[in-house]
Amino acid sequence: MRTPAVSTKRVLFATDFSDPSAAALPYALSLAGKPGGKLTVVHVVPTGPVPPGFPAREWLAASAQGIREARASMARVEQRLQGVEHEVLVRSGDVSGELAAIVQTDLIDLMVVGTHGRSGFGKAVFGSVAEKLFRHARCPVLTIGPRVSAEPRWANELHAILFPTDFSQETKAALRYALSLAREHRARLYLLHVTKQSSKWDREFLEQQLREVIPEEAGLACEPKPLVETGSPAKVILDVAKELAVDLIVVGPKHHSGMPGTMATAYRVVTQAPCPVLTVRG
Repeated sequence: MRTPAVSTKRVLFATDFSDPSAAALPYALSLAGKPGGKLTVVHVVPTGPVPPGFPAREWLAASAQGIREARASMARVEQRLQGVEHEVLVRSGDVSGELAAIVQTDLIDLMVVGTHGRSGFGKAVFGSVAEKLFRHARCPVLTIGPRVSAEPRWANELHAILFPTDFSQETKAALRYALSLAREHRARLYLLHVTKQSSKWDREFLEQQLREVIPEEAGLACEPKPLVETGSPAKVILDVAKELAVDLIVVGPKHHSGMPGTMATAYRVVTQAPCPVLTVRG
């Protein structure tokens, strides 16, 4: 039996009204513009306890002003949403908590965010909150970095998808999305494994291992291409994505690892990729 297709119709676009967020909006529109799609655009004004020594009255006034400004900015964003079923929200509170609540209550399939190309997420979306989204979001997150061109019809024109894997359990959920999207768009799927060093025999074995991650009932339009490369994982992924001109990278980072190692690799790919990156947590 063919594995069921994943849904990407209910889209949450998290914005801080920055240039990176503006660059990511066309991708959210393209996804939510499909039949049956809906786009929820949200900005969360971060609030917290009154800082020590700060007058409470002035703190409350500043928070109220922040909400007023956010509503004005959201009204400008809404002008770009014509033709797509949508909802716009301005909330205040803990940013990651508010977004997590919306993902759950609105049955969100996918979150879209824009990011700077700085170390980690820099000040993308909501500063350090973006790192929490990347680590803990309960739905896949599509990130649009500064090296990605804004193509309004991107979601309807996927020709090549890159799926890096280390054969770990965490990448299985990401593989499901890579297969579903490749099947839906009749796109070429590249399977990439990066190793520190390998002989001819190692390479042949690993290529066979890559072929075997694809179920017989995958139903792809063309046979996936296995790639085994040596070097630094992040650099290899970025170089291969550029060389093959892929339209999407699908990754499944390990949630138990810290910034060193696999998570650092995922951050670098997200912030420097020449195409959108879909992060799917297991």
